[in-house]
Amino acid sequence: MQNTTDENIRSYANAMIHWLSEFSDSPIQADAEIDVFTNPEILYYLIKSLLKKEDFLDYDDIFSTNLVVEKNETTISVNRNIEYQINQLDVILNLHFKRFPYLSQIPKLNLYKLVLFDDINELASMCQILYIIGTYTSHLASRGQSFIEFLSEEDQVVMKAFNLLSGDISDKKVSSSTITSNGVEKYGVSLDEYNAIKWESNLFEKVIQAIAIEKNKTEA
Repeated sequence: MQNTTDENIRSYANAMIHWLSEFSDSPIQADAEIDVFTNPEILYYLIKSLLKKEDFLDYDDIFSTNLVVEKNETTISVNRNIEYQINQLDVILNLHFKRFPYLSQIPKLNLYKLVLFDDINELASMCQILYIIGTYTSHLASRGQSFIEFLSEEDQVVMKAFNLLSGDISDKKVSSSTITSNGVEKYGVSLDEYNAIKWESNLFEKVIQAIAIEKNKTEA
């Protein structure tokens, strides 16, 4: 990850912990250490807390035991069940994001490097994926977006810096005078910029709907 120091990534991971701890079923607390992102069991229940619980019924038994990777200066001991957990996490994430084929911003993630070697760049990718889920692809996205507003200014700044949905990260371009399926014409806009605008628009609509629902409940 170019022009990004290890210190910046750790600050980002800590900000993500503060944010993720706000979700009601989150398995982590605001004062957790960043190594929670290298624990397959915690990652599983973290992803589960952001998505619909019924989608995870087939996986609970796999992650019912907290398995630890034993590490020292010269060797790493890996339980075979940990390998299976890592593979299943990959399956879960791939199945989820298949529902959003237009999202080109999803970073590639090597869970083996993250879990076994505490790879700092994979840590950043894992956090970015969780952010995309919690602010866009999850049914709790409107809550996730609102939680950001309650973070410290420092946390908000670092999360914004790593937000893949707010910037152009691809060389792919939508050519001038391209006509979309809904008849809208765009000029010289990158595909990722267009997706980001569409994401923000959809998110805004969800927030408005959530406010309207809450208002109707209070007036009833």
